[in-house]
Amino acid sequence: MEKIAIQKIRHGNISEAIESAIELIGGIERFISQGDKVLIKPNLTTDKSHEFGVTTNPNIVEAIVHLARRAGAKDIVIGEGTMVGLNTADVFEALGYGELAKRIGVQLVDLNIDEMEIVKIPNPKVIDSIHIPKTYLQSNVVINVPLLKTHICAVATLSLKNMKGVIPQSDKRRLHALGVNDGIVDINKVLKQHLIIVDGIRGQEGLGPISGTPVEMNLIIAGTNPVSVDAVCAKIMDINPRDVLHIRGAADEGLGTLDLRRVRIYGEKIADVKRKFIKPPRQL
Repeated sequence: MEKIAIQKIRHGNISEAIESAIELIGGIERFISQGDKVLIKPNLTTDKSHEFGVTTNPNIVEAIVHLARRAGAKDIVIGEGTMVGLNTADVFEALGYGELAKRIGVQLVDLNIDEMEIVKIPNPKVIDSIHIPKTYLQSNVVINVPLLKTHICAVATLSLKNMKGVIPQSDKRRLHALGVNDGIVDINKVLKQHLIIVDGIRGQEGLGPISGTPVEMNLIIAGTNPVSVDAVCAKIMDINPRDVLHIRGAADEGLGTLDLRRVRIYGEKIADVKRKFIKPPRQL
């Protein structure tokens, strides 16, 4: 049975909440072994600060790095490929990740321009192959760090959609042209993630993922299966996960379950932390 933890951040102690959430689902040693190469994938789609609920809080990423090191990770990379039209290196700097990487000794990788390998997608809906960065392919452990956000094209953007940042901008354009929701399902058939830590400190409602209204939640959500994690996160946002087409599509393709009776939730109860997020006025 899938385990998912919902943890409140108390007294501003982000590191403690992350460690507690991971402990509830088995501890960091369940995911990282001595000598592993770890890729941490935040949501840095643009250069707008985490204070607006747009991008992953760098304090969360720093806490994950320290836990990964403690578990014996050999190489730790923070990797992202920003949205079409932006330069990832500039976004890293604008959001403080350049300073963070220097201070704690990790590498930053622009996944948009990394060396690529073409990978075919089994039983595709709209995309039969994508370019996958070597940094991703050579990592033993992939840690996905999305946010709680609405999205004008997809209702919500959580862990499944955050993996779009792994593929280069040419594939991002193709995904949107062919159908964003089916495309998200397709790429998640080959882009696996081992641990998901959702930045629920400050989310975004309305005109997400960039121009919406920040929502204070002070939560960390941790799990391993993106469909189940996204279903729980959608419920926390008071959104029916079946109304998010890529979450429903991923479940229909056997990538995970929407049935929360088959998920064991630790820590806080959904009912106790739920807040009704304003949905985007339209989905393209």
